[in-house]
Amino acid sequence: MKPYTWSLCALLLWSCASKPPQVERPRGNLEALNSAAREFAPAFRPGNPDLLYFTSDRAGSEDVWRARVQLSPTGVVVLEPPAPDNSEFRRWLTSWGANEGTIAFLSPTEAIAAALRTPEVEQALALSGGMDLLGLLFADGQWRAFPLGDSLNSAAWDAHPTVGVRGDSVLLIFASDRPVDTPAPHRGWSFPFRNAVRVLPSGDTLRGNADLYYAWRINGHWSPARNLAEVPGGELLNTTAQEYFPFLFCIEHRPRLLFVSDRAGDYDIYLAELRVDFAHRSLEVLQVQPLPKGEDSLNSFFAELSPAIPPPHPSADSVRLLLFSSDRDTLARKLSEGRVRKNVGALDLYALPIVLECRPPRITYELVVLDRTDPRRPVLHPFLELRDASGQTITTSTTGRLRAELQPGRLYAAFGGSRHSSPECVAPEPVIIGYTGLVEGQELLSLHHPIPSELSQQGGFRIPTPSADTLVRDTLWLTPQWYTPPQCRWIFSERLADPLRRSVPYYQTAFWEVNTSANLQRHLSLLRSARYRDAGFIELHPSNQYWGYLWLEDPAQRERRRLRYERRVQQYAEFARTVDANLRLLADSITRIILPRFLEYARHRPAAKLIITLAAYSDIRPIVRGEYLGTDTVCYIGGHYDSLAAGFRVQLVCVPPGASLVGADNDTLSKLRAYYGYRELLGLLLRDTLVQRLRQSGQLLLPTDTRSVEEFARRAADASVIVLAEGRYYDPQVRPQLAGYYGREGDYYELDTVRRLDVFVELVERQGALYYRPPCCLP
Repeated sequence: MKPYTWSLCALLLWSCASKPPQVERPRGNLEALNSAAREFAPAFRPGNPDLLYFTSDRAGSEDVWRARVQLSPTGVVVLEPPAPDNSEFRRWLTSWGANEGTIAFLSPTEAIAAALRTPEVEQALALSGGMDLLGLLFADGQWRAFPLGDSLNSAAWDAHPTVGVRGDSVLLIFASDRPVDTPAPHRGWSFPFRNAVRVLPSGDTLRGNADLYYAWRINGHWSPARNLAEVPGGELLNTTAQEYFPFLFCIEHRPRLLFVSDRAGDYDIYLAELRVDFAHRSLEVLQVQPLPKGEDSLNSFFAELSPAIPPPHPSADSVRLLLFSSDRDTLARKLSEGRVRKNVGALDLYALPIVLECRPPRITYELVVLDRTDPRRPVLHPFLELRDASGQTITTSTTGRLRAELQPGRLYAAFGGSRHSSPECVAPEPVIIGYTGLVEGQELLSLHHPIPSELSQQGGFRIPTPSADTLVRDTLWLTPQWYTPPQCRWIFSERLADPLRRSVPYYQTAFWEVNTSANLQRHLSLLRSARYRDAGFIELHPSNQYWGYLWLEDPAQRERRRLRYERRVQQYAEFARTVDANLRLLADSITRIILPRFLEYARHRPAAKLIITLAAYSDIRPIVRGEYLGTDTVCYIGGHYDSLAAGFRVQLVCVPPGASLVGADNDTLSKLRAYYGYRELLGLLLRDTLVQRLRQSGQLLLPTDTRSVEEFARRAADASVIVLAEGRYYDPQVRPQLAGYYGREGDYYELDTVRRLDVFVELVERQGALYYRPPCCLP
């Protein structure tokens, strides 16, 4: 068994050893372009984005090769295999004994390359030293090379050019190991590295290395090359290690510099953020960071060299294709299931995606609306809009903050305001009812007049083309309009506890006119007139059965009743003084407090209306005899505001002379009292100039203005202040302890609260055909 078993194992081992492993290329390896030799320094000629130039020593020397490719953000498709460049361009770069092959194109007809020598004797005499930078021009169908001179080149090694072009100005960055006199972070560290060792004053040993240098070409003339360590932030870029293969990216908008350094131990690709000012020939290094590193990443644990990004650089897409060279996996790396991963040659070309933006600098415009009196307090219901030069709206916002991207040089204007017009109820505290802002020096209500922002005060604003992303901040200031919410309802009733409104009779029993001081003497004379001869049903008539005395035949009784009658008249004179004070208080409250507050409220709320209702009450006892003895027919629109129905309940009231007062509910008497109470209050109100103006402008509607209910409703829709009068029989809430007058002292007080005049003032807002109480009234 053992020999058989051994023979089987030997057979299996032979079979395994004879099966070739499955070879995989590292991620991003451009296998179709690579060879067993070295490929590096990819470059693209402007105007030919599908033509890739690179250097390869597959033919024995470092020559320029090219291949036709199709690029995408995710990879490279080779359309035609690599071949030696057969143009005049190749003659200048491949016929020399050695070259770095690094080409920087300024345009389709101009380039800069590095070479060790030139085949032309006269050109060779112009070289500065070892590896030099040469210029190349394409004219008459061929390329020709020329030296760039001592201002750029040195006796040491100068190579790896990259250029940034803006107009006719050029920024050149390249690598050089020319010696720095006094190495320091802000001077640089370069020194020829072939067998060179320097001991610094600090005792540290510095071995030869290369730094990155820069120069400007302005108006066709090159400035002297300077070490990049000398610019602000340059110490982040040049170090005591090697810095090679610079590549300028996005010089038009947001300059970045890709370069190679072994500062971390192996050669990795780094990215530097630059600030470039062509006008002042200034450079600044803002930050430097390595590209991501990992097994299949842009940087590996092997060497990465000669980064390049195909043109054009400006693009809306931030995903780019980074081409570079790497010697990763030069030795086969075993994977699972008999697979291995290996480079094609010693140094291969790679292409991997990288996220790098290159776009014109964005102008971001930000407009905020703020409360001028307290910027921390949010503006209620704001609106903002940005307009173009023609006045067309570009964008709007209702959040209090507007953001938009602007185009440089174009005219813009921003406006805004607040649509807040309904107060938000917060107990009796003052609330914001609107906002104003400045328009050409005038403070206007922003609800009706959009307010320009600070930048738009002079008709608009333009932002010039920036060199970097720019945030333009603008502010729109609004001033809040404060208002204390008005009461929904005021009640003036002698049943209230206020001493000025204490319970007194406003009318004599069975009489319709108000008992004021001015009226009382007239009433007493009237009651003795022939027209009122039979009006003993009126309380102060000399023939009244309770207080009168004329109907008594016994002289002694008549005299006692006369004295009692006189005392009663004096009491009514006291009552009249209280009624006078109450009516004055009522009129003053309306004209000095209620009406001004209402008009201020209505200035912001045009649909607001003030309803003044006079309610007169009759006697509690039914009248068994009596008639209206006035000389004129009383006619008015009687009724009241019904908050539940959100409207008026009105009717036409007409009482002619001689109308009977008899009735269980004393309806006619209450209607007469309502009319005469209205007349007394109106006379006081019309003394006020504010009421006079409202009357003259048609904004004050009286119950006697029309005898048509429909016409009254129509006028009420247009009026601001509406006056109503209503007879309310007697107040059923009053429960007198005594059923009538029995001659006892003070007994009449129990009934006097019935004969009163109440006034109700309502604040409402018209909504269509309905009238609602505002949401922000105080009870």
